Amino acid sequence: RFRDPEEAAATAIAAMNFLGHCDALIIDLIDNGGGEPKMVTLIASYLFDRETLFNTMYTPRDDSTVQLWTETYVPGPRLSQCDVYVLISFDTFSAGEDLAYNLKHSGRATLVGTQTPGGAHDEEFHNCRNLGIRIKVPYRRAISPFTGTNWEGVGVAPDIEAPAYKAFDVAYLEAVKGIRARTTDEELLAQLDWILPALESDVNPVVVNEDVLKGYTGIYGPVTVTYDHGTLLAQQTNRRPMELVAMSQTMFNCQWMNEFRLEFHPGAEGTPDSVTAYLDDGGVFQLPRTE
Repeated sequence: RFRDPEEAAATAIAAMNFLGHCDALIIDLIDNGGGEPKMVTLIASYLFDRETLFNTMYTPRDDSTVQLWTETYVPGPRLSQCDVYVLISFDTFSAGEDLAYNLKHSGRATLVGTQTPGGAHDEEFHNCRNLGIRIKVPYRRAISPFTGTNWEGVGVAPDIEAPAYKAFDVAYLEAVKGIRARTTDEELLAQLDWILPALESDVNPVVVNEDVLKGYTGIYGPVTVTYDHGTLLAQQTNRRPMELVAMSQTMFNCQWMNEFRLEFHPGAEGTPDSVTAYLDDGGVFQLPRTE
């Protein structure tokens, strides 16, 4: 939840300072049920380069308006230049929708996930003592300065549709693609090109036939490849086994050691006679099958 700044501002500020020099930021609101609008504007303050009107709350019964602005000053660096991705789902509500909606319509963030339920009105309880019931009635509504309306009853739509369980992987892939598209640093390009295929396979898993996987088992120099319940495992001498995750029908990423990959070279019978080991520092090693 978005707690009151009196309770949680120090924690939020520490988190934003820790992330102060990132190239891309992913904000996970998938299970955020709402909370205090002032905490929403505190978080949003780090994402704009100047004071910005972020939301307006209008109360019809007394025709009053409260404007919610981002902060003129924030402790620590602003993240106004980094890419922002916000994860949303049907469990994102109220203040969580507020942050997502206004970041989206200000052009400051890309939303990834599924449609939210749509709760933009503040509500208060009334006791009907003669009837023995308690009712909850909307009394104040949000008015976005970016759209002139809000998300009540209609929800917040994602820019990129993805199931909640996969939203982070999709956002992470998009973030890396975005950084890759604009960088000219050769060292960073090499790092991103190493990361991207693994992220692609997280979003779009590659299925390899069980018989093919079993055919890949064997000993390749210092690496022993075994099969266990649908999974290939690679183990180097005196090290624990590492799960191999398919990036293609022949290329596998080591899940617990992402700087190491194996590519199998099946022969005419489908059984590999060697593998190629790739390291993220550019190292390449041919390992013949010894058993």
